[in-house]
Amino acid sequence: MTRWLIHKAQPVPPIFQLEVVARGIYWAAHHTPRELFVGGSKWWPSEATSLCLGLADRYLGRTG
Repeated sequence: MTRWLIHKAQPVPPIFQLEVVARGIYWAAHHTPRELFVGGSKWWPSEATSLCLGLADRYLGRTG
């Protein structure tokens, strides 16, 4: 049985203009950063993950 969507599928926001992404890629190719975030929405999950992993490493190091 085939189910049809009521609404047309759309990409998940935020949606960036191609020029913004292209400038980020160009800059990264010439400056070789370790990480580059284009747009603010992807910055905080990465930082939160880094913080949590650091805290988990310290906790496991102490408690073994």
